[in-house]
Amino acid sequence: MRVRGIAAWTPYLIASSCLFFSACGGSAHGPGTGGGAQTAGIGGGPSAVSGGGGANPANGGSNAGGNGGASGGANTGGMGMGAQTGGTDGSGAGGTSGRGGTSGGGGASGGGGASGNPSVGSCDPLSCPDLGTCTVTPVTNGCERTCMFTQAYQGASDADVARLAALGCTVIDGSLDFVHLDVTNQVFVTSLVGLESIREITGSVTIDGGKLADLKGFEGLQTVKTFTVQRSNIQSVVLPALKHVGQFTATELPKLEVLRLPSLETADKGVMITACSLITSVDLDALKSVTQELNISMNAELLTVNHLPALTSVATLGMSIDPKLPQCEVDAIAARLGSATHCTCMANNASATCN
Repeated sequence: MRVRGIAAWTPYLIASSCLFFSACGGSAHGPGTGGGAQTAGIGGGPSAVSGGGGANPANGGSNAGGNGGASGGANTGGMGMGAQTGGTDGSGAGGTSGRGGTSGGGGASGGGGASGNPSVGSCDPLSCPDLGTCTVTPVTNGCERTCMFTQAYQGASDADVARLAALGCTVIDGSLDFVHLDVTNQVFVTSLVGLESIREITGSVTIDGGKLADLKGFEGLQTVKTFTVQRSNIQSVVLPALKHVGQFTATELPKLEVLRLPSLETADKGVMITACSLITSVDLDALKSVTQELNISMNAELLTVNHLPALTSVATLGMSIDPKLPQCEVDAIAARLGSATHCTCMANNASATCN
């Protein structure tokens, strides 16, 4: 057999390559090159986990939340389509580009830790060895300072009031007496300012004589077993926060012009307002129940009790010898309370009219 040279086989090899790869051009032009396939992209990494919560401080306070997790990596382009085969004009179109992957979302922010109560160390220490036992207890809204007195605290001068104010008591387990005792040296209590921290008194408060013009300093008092103001030239008795009392008494106060207990709701024993010559009205609008007696009598200038709108229960109602208080207002209150209330209601202003 006669073997042909390599030059003789070249046309047949080129034709075979064109058939197998379908990438050559037509006869009119030179062979066209097909578009290369795109490199396959790798998908983006997952999002980072959420950040950890803020640490809970051991002694309370606000807690910062943890930081959010980092964002996931962006995906690279996906695999493109394969190259088109060459057309008759010899130019093969490139494959379409693969789509880029979406970015991974950031991790969720960590929640803050729960707040705690203040620690003992965050409350100022409290001691009163010469008066009794004073303690401090951390509570949600601050520090409760309890002053337990072995005897009634005697407040005979402004210096005594200042000493009590310096303790910062919120609860007094005992009694307070503001009584004019030092007649010889003419020492008086003239102000109760500084006692605003006191919210509760388990015993009694007695104000007898002295030169107090008002009760400023007791704005924070909410509950007390017994509160008595008597034989004094005080001009204003206002206890804006007082909600509960065992017994309240205001008597023999010839210069009293204002008496307001706007938040008082209940009295375990009674409420007595007598011989207060100058008051024209009383504010007991929130008073709902008095277990024993409500006595408003012998007040020369009293014009109204505003019908005691919230009162629904009292064992004995005494409203007598208030010469300017309309009897029709008193009768309407008694009728509303009904037969369950014993009423001593007489010698008021019978000629006055009511709306």
